[in-house]
Amino acid sequence: MSTSVGASGGVHAVRKKAEAGVKGKMTQLVTELDPRSVVSEAYRILNTNLSFKNIDGKFKFIAVTSSLPGEGKSTTAANLAVTLAQGGKRVILVDADLRKPTQHKIFGLNVFEGLTNALVEGTDPLSLCKSYNNAAISILTAGTLPPNSSELLASSRMKVTLERLGGAADFVVLDCPPVLGLNDVLAVAPSIDGILLVVGSGRVPKQAVQLAKGQLDKIGAKVIGAILNGMNAKDQSSYYYYSYYGKGGY
Repeated sequence: MSTSVGASGGVHAVRKKAEAGVKGKMTQLVTELDPRSVVSEAYRILNTNLSFKNIDGKFKFIAVTSSLPGEGKSTTAANLAVTLAQGGKRVILVDADLRKPTQHKIFGLNVFEGLTNALVEGTDPLSLCKSYNNAAISILTAGTLPPNSSELLASSRMKVTLERLGGAADFVVLDCPPVLGLNDVLAVAPSIDGILLVVGSGRVPKQAVQLAKGQLDKIGAKVIGAILNGMNAKDQSSYYYYSYYGKGGY
């Protein structure tokens, strides 16, 4: 049985796409693919800090955000979730960036059914979660992008959705849009136990970080720390270095 040129080209295209996906995963899920790296160790330290805070089970909803786009918040949220799961925790990672979702790309999942189905249609969010590598981590992708993301995140259904997810996990990690210029994080903040602010080293002015922190403080959001992203470790310059600072340490 022969293969036509068109079919062969299609096979090569699919293979090329798959290889690109693996390459992207390798550069983003470093905690899974290179657990001995300095980056993975930094995430384990963050994992320990968060686990101590959640010792009584009252600190489980964590939002990861940044002041501006391009600071690495989505990659950080994904690796944080993987690390928590590696530590034996039940974790649900929620792509709450309903403007520019990324988690489905990182984990190679379908984006079409997800958080917006729970918020708009009232679908049980647990039925929409997708397991990853048979591990203790599930991902709730963003779903179809809505025109009113901040209103959905501030809705009563969002609170019900979080309660439902929280009942099935030790930690619920939310990948949220950047703070500046958008109302999304501010809308969901009252339902969150703690917010981690990702700061892209050398990518954003200090004033932008201060402004984002000020906006979160103004509404009483619980900013529990910052993750400095983009500093090259001396012994592994090809990796990003993530460090954790307690509240008030930046």
